[in-house]
Amino acid sequence: MTEPAATSANATGSAVPSGEFRLARTSRQTVTASAGGRRYEVLLAAPPGPPPPCGYPLFLVLDADHLFGTAVEALRRSCHRPSATGVSPAVIAGIRPLPEPDGADPRRRDFLPASAAPFLACLEGDVLPAIARHFSIDQSQRTLFGHSLAGCFVLHVLQARPGLFTRWIAASPSIWADPERLEQGFAALAAFVAVPPCELRVMVAVGGWEQGLAPWQAAEADAPAMASRRAERGMVDRARAFARRLDALAGPSFRVRYEELAHEDHASVVPVALAHGLRFALAPARLLDNWPRPAP
Repeated sequence: MTEPAATSANATGSAVPSGEFRLARTSRQTVTASAGGRRYEVLLAAPPGPPPPCGYPLFLVLDADHLFGTAVEALRRSCHRPSATGVSPAVIAGIRPLPEPDGADPRRRDFLPASAAPFLACLEGDVLPAIARHFSIDQSQRTLFGHSLAGCFVLHVLQARPGLFTRWIAASPSIWADPERLEQGFAALAAFVAVPPCELRVMVAVGGWEQGLAPWQAAEADAPAMASRRAERGMVDRARAFARRLDALAGPSFRVRYEELAHEDHASVVPVALAHGLRFALAPARLLDNWPRPAP
């Protein structure tokens, strides 16, 4: 699925790839926010074949500089046999901020609920229309995927703009960063999902080692400080509790899934959650009936 951008010769004279690699059937464009002028790069991966009558599903990943390539390869490995994998072809899109003169941390600026309004407006008013100019998109199958702070943003958008997407995947969401604001968002979400316009799906995933220490970390010099920080953030407890609150709102048209992924930490959880999230978002509804829900 990758193509070398250039080649060079090694010491024995053999041709070896050098420089960057690019993913086949991908493109990129710069999007400037209508309000504020912040610039973002949008990466797009085309699915095989013509679009279905209603358009392609869309799977949009945040933190594209880390996740876009992984998402593209994971989908392409699965979608060529949907009957076996439950994963259908889709447009993979990714968004990442371009450097700003002020040198601010764009992840905290864009993803924390208290300051996320400009980025959310750009996502809705600029990024999604830019994607729709390239591909016919099925409006009933639009997924937003985020990890860590971006996972917190996914949950915030679910509450603040629940009609913007129909599939929501929050991996290791940093709920600890703004628990009060996320708590306040449940009332509006409850009103929306009482009469949802279409089938909605939400998945919350977290690594089993995110609230304690992995076995190899116990002997590290900073193990006590690390354990204290993880206990304070409560990644597993908060993710489970949030999923339970969502599940209390669930119904035939609002599906909620919680996954506590054993033997995974905050970094290693990403590819696993991404693979599971692709299936949860893109599988036919009939395949989801027996999938795990949050324990009572």
